[in-house]
Amino acid sequence: MRKLTFLVLLLSSVTTAFSQLNFNGQLLYGNEWFETGKTYIKVYLDEDGIYKLSYDELLSAGVPLNQIQGRDLMMHYFGNEIPIFTTNEGSWNTSDYLIFHGKSNDGELDKHMYSDWENEQLNPYYSMFTDESVYYLSWDNNSTHLRYQELNNDLSGNLPARTEFYMHNERAVYSDAAWAPSAPEEPDSEYSSYIVTEGFGNKMTNSHRLNFPVSDIYIFTGKKPTVKFRTGSNSLFNHLITMSFNDLFLAQDAYAGNKIKEYEFEMKLIDLKTNSQLKIDGRDATDNVIIGYAEVNYPRWTYADNQDYFKFNIESSNQERLFEIEEFSGGSQNYLIDIENATITTPEYQNNTARFLVPANQDSAQLWLVNAESAFKSPLRFEEYSFQSLDDLNPQFLILTSKQLNNSDAIPGINPIEEYANYRASDEGGSYTTAIVDVEDLYDHFSYGIKGHSFGVKNFAMYVKDQWPDFEMVFIVGKGLSYINRNKQTLFTSYVPTWGKPGSDNLMFAEGDFSYPYVGVGRLAARDAQDVLNYLDKAKQHDQIFDVAGKSIEERKWFKNILHLSGGDIRIQDQIYNNLESMRNIIENNAFGAKVTTYKKTSTDPVQTSLSQSIIDHIDEGLSIMTFFGHSSAGTFDFSIEDPSKYNNTGRYPILLSMGCLSGNIHENVFGISENFILTKDKGAIAFIASSGNAFITPLGNYGRGVYSEVGDSLYGVPIGNVIKDVLEDQYNALNVRTITLHQQNTLHGDPAVRLYTAPAPDYVVDFSSIEANSDVGTLNPYIPISFDILNLGAGIKDSIDNYLVHEYGDRQFDTIYFRTEAPFHTTTVSLRLPNPGPPALGKNTVNIVLDYNNAIAESPDPIAEENNDLKKAYNNKGYC
Repeated sequence: MRKLTFLVLLLSSVTTAFSQLNFNGQLLYGNEWFETGKTYIKVYLDEDGIYKLSYDELLSAGVPLNQIQGRDLMMHYFGNEIPIFTTNEGSWNTSDYLIFHGKSNDGELDKHMYSDWENEQLNPYYSMFTDESVYYLSWDNNSTHLRYQELNNDLSGNLPARTEFYMHNERAVYSDAAWAPSAPEEPDSEYSSYIVTEGFGNKMTNSHRLNFPVSDIYIFTGKKPTVKFRTGSNSLFNHLITMSFNDLFLAQDAYAGNKIKEYEFEMKLIDLKTNSQLKIDGRDATDNVIIGYAEVNYPRWTYADNQDYFKFNIESSNQERLFEIEEFSGGSQNYLIDIENATITTPEYQNNTARFLVPANQDSAQLWLVNAESAFKSPLRFEEYSFQSLDDLNPQFLILTSKQLNNSDAIPGINPIEEYANYRASDEGGSYTTAIVDVEDLYDHFSYGIKGHSFGVKNFAMYVKDQWPDFEMVFIVGKGLSYINRNKQTLFTSYVPTWGKPGSDNLMFAEGDFSYPYVGVGRLAARDAQDVLNYLDKAKQHDQIFDVAGKSIEERKWFKNILHLSGGDIRIQDQIYNNLESMRNIIENNAFGAKVTTYKKTSTDPVQTSLSQSIIDHIDEGLSIMTFFGHSSAGTFDFSIEDPSKYNNTGRYPILLSMGCLSGNIHENVFGISENFILTKDKGAIAFIASSGNAFITPLGNYGRGVYSEVGDSLYGVPIGNVIKDVLEDQYNALNVRTITLHQQNTLHGDPAVRLYTAPAPDYVVDFSSIEANSDVGTLNPYIPISFDILNLGAGIKDSIDNYLVHEYGDRQFDTIYFRTEAPFHTTTVSLRLPNPGPPALGKNTVNIVLDYNNAIAESPDPIAEENNDLKKAYNNKGYC
């Protein structure tokens, strides 16, 4: 009879993105173990085994073996010192070496990205980021360091009976596919926080056939074989999973939704076959599961199969035990290493059999029998490293990048990252205190050297929150690919990781389970150094809009222009248009005082091309903001305007707010629309704000109104990264999936320090090109109709202004009309009737207009804004003739 144990893991999904490592209830950042300024040798490896570091290797790696003793050496892994074995605890010579047990990286660090890894993580044995582990070798003579205890293998006298078997573990870890499930509550959404069933496995399908080699079964025991496996299911269906082993029915499990389940079945020895097979079948083609790992455990003879190493596990025992490992390909020097109990023994070896005693042990243990001449593994590489303190940097503006970009190798003499930091520290760039941090250092400081792991960035972000009181913004420079690209041949280098899939830079800087960051976050998905320099040029050009002293009125008129593109299919076009109209009403009537032009999609085609040239003409004139609302993807809008190479808008770059699906997805192996707008040299946009995942009309509309409200109110003049941060915080809703996912995936592609044009006060001028007089002087008409626009080039306020118009004619004769108008947020049209002097006015006539003649409203910049109230002074002419 088979005995069945069900380990049912998970009942519901959550969206928590935890902020620190939790080891046995202790919250850590990952930086508690090292000493700053001390030299470490990083030892990289990607396989489990016993590793040997020779005298020559260590000397070449930078270990001063001629100055230290063997006893001074120590090794750290995952923040803890681990035991090593040295052939000499005194002065070394060329024949000496050390050995240690090394493990490839698995899902251990990934666990902390889930709120409850036991119930949510698909694959605890496979990392979503890399197989490489890092072991840190260092030395000092200040304390006693951990060593493997050498045991005497005394086989004389009365010996216990030979232990003939061990419980063999045949485990298969699957990594063929990444599974990023949709949100259980909202199938059209995906969380960027890690949720139940997420990770790597074989394949999400309704039928699995998993094969296991089984050999040398030991039948003289009451120990039962077991099969154990971990599955994840999709969220859309009820499940009925049937499981069998070697065609022997195990169980049938009925359940609903998105769940992790770990099954373990006890069987009989006769149920095993040389080629055993586990079958897992869903009810039908829609009843799919994915397998993280599966294993068979069974009693096996202690045969090494002519290998030069033999790994086996033993259970606890209060008795000393004798083992004889047959068919072992040993040498003149062999070792038995007990990993858990940190002991090392030299076994007796003859006739391909290794004999040794194992002391009584309270816990189960993993033992490695190795041929010291051939079975030791060698590391992938060594790297010298010294930890430097980050505590005192305290920048306002941080550039988080990669050493691959933070150098002058690609462009001799120019480090693009330093150039950018220097610009942001300059008066023109905002006078920020700046700092540069390489992500490679964060892996060492905060994720135990595991490269590419976004938890290194997350731990760093949580650590500096309290260390850096001035920290306002982080500019991530470098493309970053989501974890699903781990095993793919990619077109792009992943310089700085993102969080989850769809990628979320916000969550790396978000506390607890919040969906918004605590600082302004932006990223430049640069492919290389030239992309960084090209964007720096655009940033410098954009910031020149704040220097209005040398600019004409015509050159400034576009600073408050906004373009709305209203798209969508026929079912939702009116709803989208109404949302944009409400946004227009906000931005035109607050301090920003915008002039909004709207294009509404009228075609039923997926992409409308008929309006493209007219839209591009508006873009070329200059825009502060371009807002698209409609259907989009990573590569397209509803309107055919995706190619910025067709633009002629150098120095007139908008912030592009794309309110649709996926257009902010800069974290995948594609060059998308966002990257095209931002990375195209001297054209396109200065910032691209969009969701990296799916998005929905209601939360998008709320978000758009929030941004428009804040940029013209309490956050007028605030860098766009901080505007976004505050809007997301204000609109935080832990219960609305569509809002959570939008906020997680809201991606600012560009510098968070970018600002919209702002002014400290209004700046009223007459638009000379708008002046029209509709009757001839000298006619019999008693009045001359005249109209013109008053523009506000500065901040919008609710007020009124007193003005006058002077009509000069004949022999220095003057008619003056005084009039009051509403102070425009952007533009107001004035229509007046001038008295017609008749024949005395034949000849030259001029009109001058003076706004706010009594200077009742303070204008800026001073003195330009006061002087240009006078039409003649504003345009340096004789007035309107």
